[in-house]
Amino acid sequence: MSSLRAAQRRSSEDLVRYSKEVLSSQLDPELEFVPVMTIEKIRVAFRDTLLGLQYLHYQGIVHRDIKPPNLLTTGQGRVKISDFGVSYLGRPVHDGEPGEGLSEAETQDLDDEAKELAKTVGTPAFYAPELCNTDPNEETLPVTKAIDVWALGVTLFCMLFARTPFVDSEFVVMRQIADEEVYLPRKRLCPINPKPNSRSNSNTRSPEMDVSECRHELDVVYEAISDDLHDLLKRLLIKDPRKRITLEEVRHHPWVVADLPNKLKWLEETDPSRQSQGKKIEISREEMNTAVVPLSLVDRVRSGFKKVGTQLGERFGLAGKGGRRRGHSNASDSPVPSTSSSSSTISQDALERPPHKPIRIFTSD
Repeated sequence: MSSLRAAQRRSSEDLVRYSKEVLSSQLDPELEFVPVMTIEKIRVAFRDTLLGLQYLHYQGIVHRDIKPPNLLTTGQGRVKISDFGVSYLGRPVHDGEPGEGLSEAETQDLDDEAKELAKTVGTPAFYAPELCNTDPNEETLPVTKAIDVWALGVTLFCMLFARTPFVDSEFVVMRQIADEEVYLPRKRLCPINPKPNSRSNSNTRSPEMDVSECRHELDVVYEAISDDLHDLLKRLLIKDPRKRITLEEVRHHPWVVADLPNKLKWLEETDPSRQSQGKKIEISREEMNTAVVPLSLVDRVRSGFKKVGTQLGERFGLAGKGGRRRGHSNASDSPVPSTSSSSSTISQDALERPPHKPIRIFTSD
């Protein structure tokens, strides 16, 4: 009897697997990218990312690698920005400031900042058009902190459609970003209803997904992209950075504040100038002592042996046993964070990394 039940179970599993294969072979290739977040969860994640990025910009920090893998969620479901490996720390210039009346030294700092930001570091699929334009006959677009705004728009696109706007090789994608308009769909696949038997670890539990907005994995169900959401995407992905929406405008956008019970109070409390009280980011001695853990003598000796092994391996071209070669990094061309004479110091709060998990944007199922 038990063997019959096992055979029936295998037969049922084979049928489901066959149905998936047939369905995927008949569907449009776009359906290979399956969202896993509801619109409401996307709004919350996007809003947290927006506030974090706006605070960084207020302090003069350009992240330069905003993308879903660099967004981490806490156990309470709040999103934090991580990975400042290619970030630039320069003179804070806030939205709406004309930049006039600067001293000669400040003008030089801005020139140096423009040259630094023009370097293509980070992830090509999230590059802004001003970083991808190589046509000498085309107008040279200014490279500013607006590159993070474009990347934020691509990140929102990923949350919604489980892919970047352009999917191809690095060279082709950069050309498409520079030359082609981004197609913004007016509908998307609903996320898949999470399996009831799957149980998340208690340390990485996130807020429950509203299954009413989900679908069965074998159903093909679409939901509309609202006019407000479509407008926000369109303005985030404007190719000319001078016409692109600013983060302050994003913070006031109807789609961003749509579900807030008290919009005016939220806008007041999340004002970056209020958060910092007009002060630069600074690290106290107490924060430094908390962040830096002293190594024991045994740990230092062990670390020393590893370093010697690595150096010997690099010298003699050995692999393994301390001789592993390091891969090339885009960030190696410029030290980060970069500083200027008017730069400020990054605080422990801005670079806080409590226990997080990567935010899951898409699935390959």
